[in-house]
Amino acid sequence: PPTPAKDIPIFLLVRSMPPDLPGFIQALRFAAHAHVPVGDDLEDALRAHQVIVLASSDDFSQEEEHRLKKAGCQVTRVAPPYYATQLLDLMQTLQ
Repeated sequence: PPTPAKDIPIFLLVRSMPPDLPGFIQALRFAAHAHVPVGDDLEDALRAHQVIVLASSDDFSQEEEHRLKKAGCQVTRVAPPYYATQLLDLMQTLQ
């Protein structure tokens, strides 16, 4: 299938929510600070230049990651239990 147009700078692809309160709060802060769309649909993520994936390896496959990369997306995986610290680091790079 044709590659969708890249009309989203950054997309937050959520496949598994942070299990702890600090991680959950940081995910909300990141989305609010970066003003990024948030969703769980790979098709929406394909429209982004950069995709930040919140997921364990069970919730996001290598095939899905390969599909994003093949479509020209820069992919950053954030996995448990590091949601809070990795999202804080990413948020600071956006400033």
